[in-house]
Amino acid sequence: MQVVRYFTEESVSDLRSKIGKRLDWYYSGRGDLGAWPESRPSSVKVSSPTLELDGEGRKSHQSDGENARRVYEYLSTLRPEEAAEERLWVYLAHVECHEYVRSRWLRRRPGERAVAIRRVESHFFAHGSRALTRDNGVSRLWWMGKIARDVDGNDPGRVLDLVLQTQDIRSSLLERPGVSRNIEILREICDVMADHSKEGKRSGLFERRKFRAWMRGINRRGGVVLLDALGPASLRKLLEEEAVAAIAGDDR
Repeated sequence: MQVVRYFTEESVSDLRSKIGKRLDWYYSGRGDLGAWPESRPSSVKVSSPTLELDGEGRKSHQSDGENARRVYEYLSTLRPEEAAEERLWVYLAHVECHEYVRSRWLRRRPGERAVAIRRVESHFFAHGSRALTRDNGVSRLWWMGKIARDVDGNDPGRVLDLVLQTQDIRSSLLERPGVSRNIEILREICDVMADHSKEGKRSGLFERRKFRAWMRGINRRGGVVLLDALGPASLRKLLEEEAVAAIAGDDR
């Protein structure tokens, strides 16, 4: 039986304290990490012996959807409370996915040492819920995959294609707890987006200014609390009305 491993708490602390001494390893893959930190097997079963992610190319962010699918399938038995464990993601980022995380997030080493250290800590570690869902190079992919699966269990790839079109869209829909934690609302938002994407560029909803206007319009109509109380038909009508207004430039 294949299971995923995790670092001990002491190993995570040691790695974090020595980031500055190992910048060459993080940014270029060169240099010696030293004695490999202690890890232990977990009870979480995985689908294959290794986790392989695609981080090549100048536009590696375009692989986020496929990589989210791979990570979620690899850790499909992982429970949300287990996915909140930093030790797991620090292990995966350092051991199984080091080259991916480096290639995806550390292509250029900042000239300022403090900035270089902060960037490593953001993407190789995962202290706090925001870091888990947004910053860590591997955990963010799992959470994307989980949300996509919750929204559309039959076709999570469709959801990922929609919400990962631009950084603005991803931030608006996946990094705001009021939206990402309410699957019914996110499902309806994705359905409206899918309808407009069929119209191609003529719709204009995915232009940065218009998409932001759409999100503002939805917030103005009462926020998440009110949306929770609406039935599917009423919610869909509200979202479509605000989409049409945003496209028309009626940013009320």
